[in-house]
Amino acid sequence: MSKSLGNVINPIEVIDQYGSDALRMGIVAGRAPAVNRGYDSRRVEEARNFCNKLWNIARYCESAVGKGYKPGSKPEPKSAADHWMLLKLQQSTETLEQYLDEYRFAEAYELLYHFVWDEVADWYIEASKSQESREVLGYVLESVLKLAHPFAPFVTETIWQTLYSDTDSMLITAAWPKIPAGSKKEASEFEELRAIIIETRGLVKSLGLSKPNLYYTDVPFLADNTDILKRLGALGKVAEVESGTGLQLTSTKYDCWLDVDSDTLKAYGQKLVEQGRGTGQGAAGLASTLG
Repeated sequence: MSKSLGNVINPIEVIDQYGSDALRMGIVAGRAPAVNRGYDSRRVEEARNFCNKLWNIARYCESAVGKGYKPGSKPEPKSAADHWMLLKLQQSTETLEQYLDEYRFAEAYELLYHFVWDEVADWYIEASKSQESREVLGYVLESVLKLAHPFAPFVTETIWQTLYSDTDSMLITAAWPKIPAGSKKEASEFEELRAIIIETRGLVKSLGLSKPNLYYTDVPFLADNTDILKRLGALGKVAEVESGTGLQLTSTKYDCWLDVDSDTLKAYGQKLVEQGRGTGQGAAGLASTLG
């Protein structure tokens, strides 16, 4: 809880505890025109965590990219994840710029927060551990620092000066990023990967599975992304077969299924019935998804 003098917040004490960038973003977060909202220390804590996330992303990128990367380098996407990230980065940059031009600072901050946390950290960084692209990874970090600078000027400038100390450049004078578009076709392939991974994670947890195998028929791009699927989807083997039976995935248009036997699936359906979360017909319907 933030310290205060009566009902007055002492900003110096908040800065000492959370940092000036966190206070700056915490005050902006959740605001709406013509809505009077009081100070919320939870928003400042979230902003402090966001600053920590920026540091963690920077540390990983520094170790993966190395010291040779120079700001302003042209990204060369190689994988579906690279194209997806550049497309998302382009879209987020354009929307963020529009929000700032229209003085919609709270919306701009929320967009930045979720883009960095959800799409950069949770998906692209994790995907890059299986398919590293040095140029794109460095470019994404450089662009994220530029986008976050209006909201967290001290943290982002410090990261910039630490990473690019041999360039004599300053983030505050850097140009706003103009993002080259990634391939929409390859980006859509990564969207399919994400859908498959999210569904398999849920099924693994719900059915109590231990690294089940994923099989598919006639999905060429999955062969290039087996490592990502196995690591992020909590899977064992990922392989193409001509035909087979199992628990068909419903989140993707492609023919993919988990190697789950009918007894396991029926037991899970019965568990849902006993917990009051399903009916007999629901359990039977679940069992019928076995192809």
